[in-house]
Amino acid sequence: MAKNSGRFQAGNKAGTNGRAGKPAKRADGWQNDITGFGIQGRDKTMGSSSGVPFVVDVVVAEAALTFWRGDSIAARIIELIPNEAIRQGWELTIGEQKTPDTYTPPKEEPLQAPPKLPGQRTDTGDGNDLQQSINKNLDAIGTLAALRLALCYKRAYGGGAILIGANDYTTDLREPLDLSLVKSLDWLTVLEPRELIPRYWYNNPRAPKFGEPAIYQLMPFVSGSPIDGDYHMETTEIHESRLLIFNGARVSRLQAASGIAGWGDSVLTRVINSLQQYRTSLKSAAVLLSDFSQAVMKIKGLADLVAQDGQQAFLQKLVSIDMSRSVIRAMVVDADGEDFERKSTPMTGFAETVDRLATALAADADMPLTLLFGMSPAGMNATGASDIRFFYDRVSSVQELEIAPAILRLVEIALAAQGEDPDTTPHAVRFKSLWQPTELEIAQSHLAQASADAIYLTNQVVSPEEMAVSRFGGPRYSYDTRCDFDARASMQAIVPPTVDAKPEPTPIIQVIENGDMP
Repeated sequence: MAKNSGRFQAGNKAGTNGRAGKPAKRADGWQNDITGFGIQGRDKTMGSSSGVPFVVDVVVAEAALTFWRGDSIAARIIELIPNEAIRQGWELTIGEQKTPDTYTPPKEEPLQAPPKLPGQRTDTGDGNDLQQSINKNLDAIGTLAALRLALCYKRAYGGGAILIGANDYTTDLREPLDLSLVKSLDWLTVLEPRELIPRYWYNNPRAPKFGEPAIYQLMPFVSGSPIDGDYHMETTEIHESRLLIFNGARVSRLQAASGIAGWGDSVLTRVINSLQQYRTSLKSAAVLLSDFSQAVMKIKGLADLVAQDGQQAFLQKLVSIDMSRSVIRAMVVDADGEDFERKSTPMTGFAETVDRLATALAADADMPLTLLFGMSPAGMNATGASDIRFFYDRVSSVQELEIAPAILRLVEIALAAQGEDPDTTPHAVRFKSLWQPTELEIAQSHLAQASADAIYLTNQVVSPEEMAVSRFGGPRYSYDTRCDFDARASMQAIVPPTVDAKPEPTPIIQVIENGDMP
């Protein structure tokens, strides 16, 4: 009796087959005894016998350096997100400053005096001075360039770090940074992951940062003799509080114990196969174009000619043919025994294949095709705006999760250097919009908002003063409409005295003269 032609077997997908360390073969999935589908050794898709059908092609730092230097697409994959994340910069808010769309309610005024308009922003001079001082300090130490380079190191090498030059009057960098002793924020130094090796780790599961490096050993790339002969940089150990750490892709805690300890993977690890296929296709296209038109010449009795007169006679014949073509711009051949033609290489479908490979590479890099390759989107009414907006949303997450904590940490140190308490001094960072509308789009948005404002004013939903302050009360045009109900209550308290609509008649007094009665 024939075996069942189709069955399903269930079993463990992972485990061992009784021999220590060797993974068991997969024993689950559909099988067919006739076609060999799902049967090890017969199914071509099950050629792997190790139980691990996928092997990660990890791009190490040395290889990433080569790709970054020599491949333009790899360089764009590494640099695009850091460049976009800091392209428009950010704004700091420090101190007790009020937001642009708020105002103080008007004070009660005498009836004869016209009521004041709702007050404008009341920023204190101290807050402005402190904010300007912090911004100037961050600009002086090159915060923008340091963050960009550290993010590029993270994407290229699997990690990056910034050594904070905070002067807290200590020479032992193993000690945590004490904000109460910081007197100045002087410099920032960007380091590669190969220059920082984790030495000690937080091992208390009941404390923050469990499993993270606590102290790094600094092994910088230097050439030549140091200027300070008594200072040995190779033995320097640094506490993590003096560093801004940017880890690469880490999908497991176990990953910190393999490869470059404590760091993650390069972004090129996930795109290296697609990048190789795309580059190979472009080189293949160049080879095909060089041999696009191949000359073919048929010579009757070629073998006999070579056998009798040797190769020299054959070469002389070819030279004479080529010379005749150069002189008269025509190919002269024997009408009976020779023939000359050109064979063209078919290129049908090659361009579409290259486009598909480019699309796959952009998908693996998680970037829009228009930004990665610098090409315009094809198709009717195609602008690529939606793809770019989605990409900017992903860049915004990088800003919020990686750049903002680093900036706020530097702001805390700068505040401490100014003698302020970072815990009690409000401070925040806001990133500017990555999407820059055109002048026409801005005008259309303002026109639409003006139409809505006219309806609000006509129906007395808001007052002209509230509308003016909401739109133009801050440093920039705002679409948020705020109603100050406290101000309205204060203005309602200022009312004129009531007038009686039906007053009582005043008695008429008639003067009587000469004693005559009316």
